[in-house]
Amino acid sequence: MEQLHLATMHMVPSRTFCEIYTEAKFVFRVGRGQTGVDVEVEQRWIDAVGFRYGEIKPLTASGRSSFNRRVQNWELAEPVQPITYDPAGNVFLGFH
Repeated sequence: MEQLHLATMHMVPSRTFCEIYTEAKFVFRVGRGQTGVDVEVEQRWIDAVGFRYGEIKPLTASGRSSFNRRVQNWELAEPVQPITYDPAGNVFLGFH
């Protein structure tokens, strides 16, 4: 698979979650210029999805560092699930 542009890659996990959890409601903040946590799960779907907040990052050392910095700055009441992707477009929960 050809490598996709970073901005496009951020959309891949969003589509993946919508395909897996067809009825769950998400708020995605992955568009250019949007700030805050990338994924927020509507309250009633948290148990089905397994997390309330998710942050999308590339599966790299700099992606992990960026994730850690952002999560510390937000001081959210609940943990933030790392959602990572590799250059081929594979999506993972966490950093491997």
